[in-house]
Amino acid sequence: MKKSRTGYFIIVLLCLVLVVAAASISDINGGKKTNVPAATKTAAVTPIPVTTTVPAPTPTPTTGPKSNGGKPDVPAQKAADDSFFSDSVFIGNSLVDGLYLYGGVSTCHFLSGTGVSIFNIEKQQISDKQGSNCTVMEALGRQQYGKIYIMLGINEISISAESFSEAYGKLVDSIRAIQPNADIYLMSLTPVSEKKSGDGGYFTKSNVQAFNKAIYKLCADKNCWYLDDFTPLADQNGYLPASATSDGIHFKPSYYATWMNVIRTHYI
Repeated sequence: MKKSRTGYFIIVLLCLVLVVAAASISDINGGKKTNVPAATKTAAVTPIPVTTTVPAPTPTPTTGPKSNGGKPDVPAQKAADDSFFSDSVFIGNSLVDGLYLYGGVSTCHFLSGTGVSIFNIEKQQISDKQGSNCTVMEALGRQQYGKIYIMLGINEISISAESFSEAYGKLVDSIRAIQPNADIYLMSLTPVSEKKSGDGGYFTKSNVQAFNKAIYKLCADKNCWYLDDFTPLADQNGYLPASATSDGIHFKPSYYATWMNVIRTHYI
C-alpha cells in the first residue's frame, strides 16, 4: 500500500515538472517576447534663437562752432583784404558765378556754374576758372583749402526746406571728408525782389527765409559757420532792391561788389 502511494506521488511530481517545462518553452518560442526597453536617448534640441537687441550707439552731440559761444553766426569784422581769401574757394550756382565776374577778388578759387544744386553738384561738369572742366568734388580733391564758402538753395527752392536740409547735410559731410581742416561757411540765400516774390512762383520771400532758417540750423548741427547775406542785402521790407536786379534774383554788376563787401566784413 505504501509502495503504491509513493509511486503515485512520484508520477504526480513528474507530471508537474513536464507542465512547467512546456510552459517555459512556449513563452520562449511561441509567445510574444517582451523586449526590455533600451536606455532612452535624449533627443537633440534645437535651441530657440534668442534675439538680442543691440542698442543703437548714442550719437556724440555735435555742437556749433565753439569760438563764437557755440553759435554759428559770423561776427562783423574790419574788412579783410584780398590776401585773406588766398586759401579760399567759393562753391555754388550762377549767383556765385556773378561773384566771380564782378566781386572784385581774384586771389581765391571759384567752383560754380549755372544750374548747380545739391542734387547735381557731384556730377555736373563746371569750369574751374583755370582752363579745365571738372566736378566740384574732383576739384576739391586736388588741394586743401583753409576756407570754403558754399551758396546753394535758390535752384532747390521748389522742394521743402526739410528735404533741402537733409540733402545739404549729406553734401557737407562729403565735403568735410575731403577737406577736414577747412572752415566751412554756408552762405544764406540772398533776397529776391518784391516783384519776383509776388509773381506766384516758388521764389518768394517766405520760402527764402524758410531755407535760411534751415541752413542756420544745419550750420549749428554740422559745426559750420552761417554767413548771413540776406539781412545786409535786403531792403527794410526784406526784399532785394529793385534797383539792384533785372530779374528779381540775380544782381546787377555793381551789387555783386556790395555782396563781396558783406563777405569781406564777416569772417572768423
